[in-house]
Amino acid sequence: ARIVALRAHALRRLAGHGAMASLTINHHQAKEFLTDLGQPAEEVGIAAVNGPGSVVVTGPPKQIAHAVAACEQTGHRARLIDVDYASHSAQVDQIAQELREVLSGIEPVQAEVAFYSTVTGTRMDTSGLDTDYWVTNLREQVRFADALQALLADGHRVFIETS
Repeated sequence: ARIVALRAHALRRLAGHGAMASLTINHHQAKEFLTDLGQPAEEVGIAAVNGPGSVVVTGPPKQIAHAVAACEQTGHRARLIDVDYASHSAQVDQIAQELREVLSGIEPVQAEVAFYSTVTGTRMDTSGLDTDYWVTNLREQVRFADALQALLADGHRVFIETS
């Protein structure tokens, strides 16, 4: 809970400068789609790969609104996500140092249950969830589909997603 609260506090500095949207296209289509829109990679990117036909894009509000409209024009569903910052993008670099400082006192411990990370897309030892992990968690692409595949490969069939 402490990590969530500290992260939310830091994210307030980014408020009003970004947007995110869910698109019903796959990861490769999203890359091509964003390239075809002419959006510079540092401005608009893929924030999350949630499944074979579900991605989240992130970037400045105007560009994300344009991406949503263009996606809908191609017959795919798209919707803005109710946030006003662009997590999982270069925008997070503005608060990375602050996050490192406020999270520096947190000591990760070994969990009693298996932990599958959407940062790595794999099962992880929770004693490695250090400050850099949590900064990366907010900055880099969410690999939800990969984490789900790792869970399935390990025989798990019932899931609780906590976000």
